[in-house]
Amino acid sequence: MTVCPRCSYSLVLLGKRRRYKCAKCGGLFLQKPIEDIEFRRWNEKQREFAREDLKRDFEELWKSYKALNPIRREHPRLKLSEEDKKQKCKEHYQKNRNRILQQNRLWVQKNKEKLSEHKKQYYQQNKDKIISKRKEYYLNNKEKVKERMKLWWANNRDATRIAKREYYVRFKKRINAKARIRYGLRKAFALQTPENDTYKPYNPDSPSQMAEFYFNNYF
Repeated sequence: MTVCPRCSYSLVLLGKRRRYKCAKCGGLFLQKPIEDIEFRRWNEKQREFAREDLKRDFEELWKSYKALNPIRREHPRLKLSEEDKKQKCKEHYQKNRNRILQQNRLWVQKNKEKLSEHKKQYYQQNKDKIISKRKEYYLNNKEKVKERMKLWWANNRDATRIAKREYYVRFKKRINAKARIRYGLRKAFALQTPENDTYKPYNPDSPSQMAEFYFNNYF
């Protein structure tokens, strides 16, 4: 039954004019749009009825399937200890090592910026702890670290040279300014040493000699 879109009252069709009229509000409406609206409402209701019928049929089929094929109840999961969990994780990793490594590499390639930000934040929060661990590792494994550095230098000699050249080109002024300051300080301390003084004897334990040693090794 057609209903008025304004006041939801029943409409009357005027056949000659091909329009619907509302007896309550007196509105006139074209026949085609009103019939389209009514058809859409009817179609939605029919779809709801079809869904309910399908649901009912599925429930009946599922009940009959359960009756013919009773499902065995699975045993409840056993609560594992932390050591057993670690052992299972290790076994799973050993079985699927290549696949896990490939997935990690793909994730790193997709989230490089996110990973770098996370590393920076972690380093700032745990700076002292990380530096102390590195020092301990270096003191306990000096020979191992030196051998690793030699191997890395042998494999990446050209790349490091290119990086040093690029760094020098970028910060040429700053490097030259530091070199001038260092040269001036060395020259000043060299002139103040007792070796260049004709009136005072040379003493290797004098403070000027210690200063010269400091600048030679740390500048």
